[in-house]
Amino acid sequence: MVKLKLYVNLKFEDNSWSAFIEKELELDIIPSVGDTVVDNGLDFEVKSRRFYLEGCVSLSLDQVFEMVDDRDKKEVLTRMKKSGWYYKDPSLFDLLKL
Repeated sequence: MVKLKLYVNLKFEDNSWSAFIEKELELDIIPSVGDTVVDNGLDFEVKSRRFYLEGCVSLSLDQVFEMVDDRDKKEVLTRMKKSGWYYKDPSLFDLLKL
């Protein structure tokens, strides 16, 4: 198992809202640049990956779905929170209040 740190900058289609969201997990494989990562019904494309000496891999992702309004944002953030995504420090920030 490899420890992965996932990072994505979520944003509205018109760039009027954005937030940098993170998640940590362990997988048997490391996705390659260009691969699609599916998490709780949301698709992300691997934009870049970095390997660290301590055995951790960092993946930067791009969202492959559209968000155009607050309704979309609420649905996406609810799905992400349920699957373990967080904003900065989860003890200080509620993902659903961004």
